Amino acid sequence: MTHVQLNDTLFEVVLRLGVTVKTEDETAFLIEIQQAGVFVVQGLTNQRQSTFWVRCVQISCFPMREKPSTCLQ
Repeated sequence: MTHVQLNDTLFEVVLRLGVTVKTEDETAFLIEIQQAGVFVVQGLTNQRQSTFWVRCVQISCFPMREKPSTCLQ
């Protein structure tokens, strides 16, 4: 997960996941998924911001992390 501060209160958060399925000698298929969100963050101390980023992923990106292949159906 990465986050970029776009201005004083606006942040873009990107969760990237990759799954590789291999046979004995070669890659059978590869799935790479990125999901992003933009969040307004105001009034948090630096210490609380780290907790916020963890919750951000759990709230907005958790379903994709649990079952990434369902995003492709």
